[in-house]
Amino acid sequence: MNRVREFRIAAGWSQEELAARAKCSPSYVSRIENGRQSGSINVRVRIAAALRKPTAEVFPDMDWYAIAP
Repeated sequence: MNRVREFRIAAGWSQEELAARAKCSPSYVSRIENGRQSGSINVRVRIAAALRKPTAEVFPDMDWYAIAP
């Protein structure tokens, strides 16, 4: 389970906009949102950064992941 779609819609962005900001393809964003692909750690971090949210908030299964201050 991830919250990508929820945060993307709250930001008022299309999948294409999020993909451009996260430097990945819109189809990749779609697969992540629909749970058909989990996404690499690098892409997950870029998506969370684009959404300006902590990675573990967007991807709760990554609650172990934190960037040191």
